[in-house]
Amino acid sequence: MSSSARSLFHLDPELLRQTVQLEVNRRERKDDMEIVRQYAKESHPIYELPHSQRAASFEELELRYFRTLGFQEQLEKSLLHYPLLAKLKRIELAVTHAPKNEGADLIVPQGNPDQLFVRLSVRPQRFLQPYFDYFLNAEWMHIADMLDPAFAYQPSRAWRSATPAGQKAAQERFSLLWSMSVEARLRNLGIDTGSARQEFEHRLSYCYPRRTAETLSTLAETIRREAHPTQEWLLSFAEDEAGTPHCPLCGFPTSAWADPADLDRVAARVRTDSPEWRRENGACERCVEGYLAQEIH
Repeated sequence: MSSSARSLFHLDPELLRQTVQLEVNRRERKDDMEIVRQYAKESHPIYELPHSQRAASFEELELRYFRTLGFQEQLEKSLLHYPLLAKLKRIELAVTHAPKNEGADLIVPQGNPDQLFVRLSVRPQRFLQPYFDYFLNAEWMHIADMLDPAFAYQPSRAWRSATPAGQKAAQERFSLLWSMSVEARLRNLGIDTGSARQEFEHRLSYCYPRRTAETLSTLAETIRREAHPTQEWLLSFAEDEAGTPHCPLCGFPTSAWADPADLDRVAARVRTDSPEWRRENGACERCVEGYLAQEIH
């Protein structure tokens, strides 16, 4: 990789320290002592320095070992398939210790949209785990999709559902379908995705509880076969309420829709509570019964 590619990465000193230490400890447990002894030899003199100089000296040492241990090269190589990431001004790697917080965010500085950068939060132990390459490539491909005009990503695109619950359900389906598409495209690039495909299929049944195994299999294959998905194309499946009927008011799956006459009686009050709701959206019997009960009181 060129020096311009390397300069994209800005590494959190704490991430450097913890990652290098984890790998040194792992090698010591395996009795692979060459790096262990060399690291100890170079780190011990730093403790003799004035306190004000130690942090910078340790950061320099750990950055050097981060490269020596192959982590820097792994980061650089992971960008090879994503020329669109050349638009970024930098990629910040930040330390996190919670799996739910791992992932990449595309940051568009307010008032300066040309200064795009990515912040990737990652656990130090992730560098030592199997399929770290898949993790990196999946994050980069998501970012590349966002930067690709053909994908037509709109972060503020409005959801069709009128309720927070319905929007959350659609968001979860969209996130899953997008990840399934990324996994399939990475496989086509020859990247080992481990058990991700099986895990996604398991989650699919929870996101679409009303669908049969056959229709879920068809959906999965449809997503995987599309080499050039767009955000709207993925959203058309995520917001497909024919596959998973959800009441637009409560957000719960339903097969018991309110009688049109009852819906007409409560429509004005529903719109007061949910201004984005429209008569043609319908509502489940339980929600409409709640509004009808208000008439009695």
